[in-house]
Amino acid sequence: SPSTLTSLSGGVAAITVPPWTAGGSVNGVISTFAAISEGSRTAYAQFYYRTPPAAVSLTFSSDGSKVYLVFDQKTNTPPCAPIFDLVADKLGTGWWCSWSESDKLTLTTVFGAGATLVVGDTLTIAADSVGDEMGVTSSSTGRRAAGDNLVVNASAAAFPIAPTVTVSAPKDIGVCDVVQIDVEGASPRPMTYVWSAPLDASLNSVLSAYTTGTISLAASSLPEADVMYEITVTAVTFLGGMSEPQSFTMAKRSLPPPLVTILFPAGPMYTTQSNELTASAEFSKCLIAQAPVIFTWSLTAAAPPASASNPEILNSSSSRFTIPPGVLTPGTTY
Repeated sequence: SPSTLTSLSGGVAAITVPPWTAGGSVNGVISTFAAISEGSRTAYAQFYYRTPPAAVSLTFSSDGSKVYLVFDQKTNTPPCAPIFDLVADKLGTGWWCSWSESDKLTLTTVFGAGATLVVGDTLTIAADSVGDEMGVTSSSTGRRAAGDNLVVNASAAAFPIAPTVTVSAPKDIGVCDVVQIDVEGASPRPMTYVWSAPLDASLNSVLSAYTTGTISLAASSLPEADVMYEITVTAVTFLGGMSEPQSFTMAKRSLPPPLVTILFPAGPMYTTQSNELTASAEFSKCLIAQAPVIFTWSLTAAAPPASASNPEILNSSSSRFTIPPGVLTPGTTY
């Protein structure tokens, strides 16, 4: 509706501004003009209707360590604490956040320890905690009632990162033994694990009940002695990122060997760094007598299909095996 002249006195005009109507908003600002005419003279005044910022998306980062909260217009980049006052418990202990200085639209929040926010959760932003560039908030515009909170749902990253994991497990166990198998991998939150034995239904039934990265497997779970069984484990992050399946073989032996486990460095191994592997040995519970344990290490490149054997690169006779920088070739399996 048009502006109306309320009074004109001493060369000063007072006008009644028409109420806001939907439509025509650009970056939260609607511009209009008021015109007042007296005889041949016309005065124009420009004024604005401003809409307060609204949250349009909340998206996890690819690794799940943070979320990006995006608004529909540039904000006054206020302090973080009041914004998440209602949901701070979901962000974990020691969370922090920062605004993008380039666009003033995006607030990046890094989770703290024990964060519980997951995909599909609703995040409530405290009313009037975020204003536009001029500091205009919900209650100051009248567009939303004071105390009306903003609500946005958390969505998954478009491409969640697949974790990298390593498995530590003995290859042979005695018929009396219970073995511990450990899977290690890097993720900002605990992962779930999918265990299977694809070639043996009985063992697969036992393994499928486990969802943790450390399991205890009794020799009785392996149906037959002196038979190699393939075990596979896959790690899954809370965002759905899945590691490459890690497979290894294990057999229970009638003549029980020491339970030997090799501990690999966490994460990828780099040829420019020194890499240390550690072996641990535990006597089988089937044995009555024990004797000193002697370790023998050997490092060789995995033989290609056309090669009968590969020469030994390194060896060692202690429980620790150090691979110096420059020994490993990138992309080679050893």
